Amino acid sequence: MKLITRKEFRNLAGIHQPFCVSIFIPTHRAGKEVFEKEDVTALRNQLKEVKAELESRGCPPRDLARILEPAEALVSERDFWSKQSDGLALFLADGFFEKFEVPVQFEPFSYVSGDFYLKPLLPLFYGDGRFYLLTLSLKETNFYECTRYSITPISIEDLIPASMEEVVGADYEQKNLQFRSQPGG
Repeated sequence: MKLITRKEFRNLAGIHQPFCVSIFIPTHRAGKEVFEKEDVTALRNQLKEVKAELESRGCPPRDLARILEPAEALVSERDFWSKQSDGLALFLADGFFEKFEVPVQFEPFSYVSGDFYLKPLLPLFYGDGRFYLLTLSLKETNFYECTRYSITPISIEDLIPASMEEVVGADYEQKNLQFRSQPGG
């Protein structure tokens, strides 16, 4: 998966051509949607809308084909569709093509202008991406505070019970199952 960097974001913001196309579609990592090629269908639908928009803006047919060709080639690229994230962002212009699989869910959307529409990508760049991670096993429980750049353990010994007796009280009695086998007679 190719995530967009700040440098690439700035490069996209600096491109200005008569026909810059931005396409955003939701994609699926696995499941029925991948098997039934719903993501491919979403891209095809967006390409139809973009083609109609470019034609209505007076884009010459030769330029139109050259702009859309890289995205149309993706439609038949089987391996590409089997390795997706939550969203796909495509940026096309005459002689330019970039695609980014991003962990952001998009509504299907396309935009044609003199520059690229980048607003749906902004959540990838603000905030520190703070989240929490809880790991559980039979012998231990750990809790971590994470950001995009770090992972810090948080002490939780005083928050979780150390034994079953602490949970159910003095009435706790360990039950053991006994199994005996006897030879057949």
